Amino acid sequence: MTRFRPLLAILAGALLLGACGALPRPFQPAEKAPPQALEQALGARAGVFVEPIAGIPLADSERLGEALVQALKALDVATGRRASNRASYRISAQPREAGRMQWSLAGPDGEIILRFEDQGGSGRAEFVAGRFAAILNPATPPATSATLSLAVQPVDGAPGDGRQSLTRAMRRALTASSLKSAQSLETASLIVLGSVYVTAAPDSDRHQSVTVDWTVLAPDGARIGTVSQSNAVPAGSLDGAWGPVARAVAENGAQGIVAMLRRIGALE
Repeated sequence: MTRFRPLLAILAGALLLGACGALPRPFQPAEKAPPQALEQALGARAGVFVEPIAGIPLADSERLGEALVQALKALDVATGRRASNRASYRISAQPREAGRMQWSLAGPDGEIILRFEDQGGSGRAEFVAGRFAAILNPATPPATSATLSLAVQPVDGAPGDGRQSLTRAMRRALTASSLKSAQSLETASLIVLGSVYVTAAPDSDRHQSVTVDWTVLAPDGARIGTVSQSNAVPAGSLDGAWGPVARAVAENGAQGIVAMLRRIGALE
C-alpha cells in the first residue's frame, strides 16, 4: 500500500494554523473515480488493417505502411495491409504540415477510437505502433518513467497565484518522480489537467473548503482517472501567494498520479 507524506506541519506553518489544532482534511491524494480509458482495452491480438496513405508517393506509402505493420507485430498486435474484414480495426493516416502525419484508429463500426499527430523522424513507425498497441493490446509492456511523458496544463479555478504556482509546482513534482515533461500536447503520452474548487466550509464561517483535482487524460481525450485532494483553510488565505502550500499540494498530488498509473499498469 502506498503511503503519502503528511502535510500537517507544512500547512500549519504556511497557513499559520498552529493554534487551530489538527487540519480536518489534509491535502492527501485519493482517486476520485476508477480509471476508465486504459482499462477498457480492445483485446490482445485484435485484427488490424493498415490502409494505404493517400497524399504521399506510393513508394513512401508502401514503405511506411510495411514498417508500421512490422512494428505492431513486434508488439504482439496482429496486423496486415493486404486483407481486412468487417471485424477489423483500421489504421489510416493523413499528411500534415512540416512532415507530420495525423493517425487514426477506427473500430469495426467506423467510430474513431484514437487520433493523434506524430512529429516525423526516423523512429516514426515505432512511435506510432506504440501508441496504437497501448490501446489494442493490453499485454503491451507498461511504459517506464524514462519513456512516459506528461503535459501539465495551466491549473484552472485557483485563486491568487495558484494558476501559475500550482502548475509550476506540479511539473517540478512529476519531474522529481522521474517522469518526463512533454514539450507539447502532440508529444505527450498523457495530459494532466488541474482544477481548484473553493467553497465556504459547511461548519465554519472563518474557513473555506479547497479541493484540487488532477485529471489524467489520454492523448485522444479519454479520461484515465482523477486524483483528488481537499482541505479546510482560513478564508482568503490562498487569495494571494500560495507559497509552500503549492509545493506541498503538488508533491502529494504527483505521488497520487504515479500510484494510480502503476496500479492500472500504465507505468512500471
